[in-house]
Amino acid sequence: MFKLFNNKRFWKTALTLAVPVALQNMLTSSFTLADTLLVSRLGDVTLSSVGMVGQWGWLMTMVLVGFCSGTTVFVSQFWGIKDTRRIRSTCGIALVSSLAVSGIFTIISLVIPQYVLRIFNSDPAIIAEGSKYLLVVAWSYFAVAITNVLSTVLRSTEEVKLPMYVSAFTTVLNIFLDYCMIFGKCGFPEMGIKGAALATSISAWAGVAVIVIVSLIRKNILIAPLREMFDFRKEEVKAFYKKTAPVVFNEGMWGAGTFTFNVIYANMGYEYFAAVTILRSFENIAFIFFIGLCSACSVMIGKSIGMGRIDDGVKDSKRFAFLVPSIAVAVAIVIIIFRNQLVGIFNMVNKI
Repeated sequence: MFKLFNNKRFWKTALTLAVPVALQNMLTSSFTLADTLLVSRLGDVTLSSVGMVGQWGWLMTMVLVGFCSGTTVFVSQFWGIKDTRRIRSTCGIALVSSLAVSGIFTIISLVIPQYVLRIFNSDPAIIAEGSKYLLVVAWSYFAVAITNVLSTVLRSTEEVKLPMYVSAFTTVLNIFLDYCMIFGKCGFPEMGIKGAALATSISAWAGVAVIVIVSLIRKNILIAPLREMFDFRKEEVKAFYKKTAPVVFNEGMWGAGTFTFNVIYANMGYEYFAAVTILRSFENIAFIFFIGLCSACSVMIGKSIGMGRIDDGVKDSKRFAFLVPSIAVAVAIVIIIFRNQLVGIFNMVNKI
């Protein structure tokens, strides 16, 4: 075991790649935590409404994670042999696929928001508050899809800092706008739950704008003629979906299972779901953190395979197979020890 981990190349690559990717995913997931923390001051009905809409968005995110996981497999291998044309065509396929998924969720959210809320709870107050939030936050779904794909391509080509910095910027922006728009601070009108949704949508699109602008300045892998990105070949589409479809199905089923549990909790009463919303906020951050670690693992292994270094890829997979569960156990222990303090954050916010 010691011999397996006594490898400077692995640790150097893993630390420079995995840590920023995991942090970026955690920051992205903290959008929901920021909304939950500040909205909790508005009462259980509002908090539960935001939590229910958040679970609807979580289901979409899990499907998008499936497409991004498949994208990582292809792009990291093409990066290993520096095939920029196929990297960009894969990015195009992933963008079209992810935008189609987010489009379905957006249309449903805008056309029948009350029916989405009724999946969780039939209380008129919940439906009214949740619909107000969903009608605004749904406009962020396209931005989430675009950001996920562009960040995945950047990470898969070992450009991990830009996605991390963008996530840090949008997280801070979201918290600031949440505070201003929910409670009417800094010259903004007091908008309550609508303010939380608007803050999320503005922050999400700001993230897309920053990625595009910085990419244009740096002229990185994302910058190419549109025909190079979207003029993908039939065989490329078939290969993409052949490898990606099982991953999308797997992540989608995981999301559907979690979604079903939350529907059951929500139908027990919005008071119970307010507590579940707090739990899910922390749980999602931990979950997304490990998705980040696994994404870094995929990039390292995919690049090794693309370069023909199969033995390195196998050894890296064994290292991550040990590291990720070990870190998961450590994180679980820390959360169990400090569970009261973590939940207590919400009481501290409500006293401000």
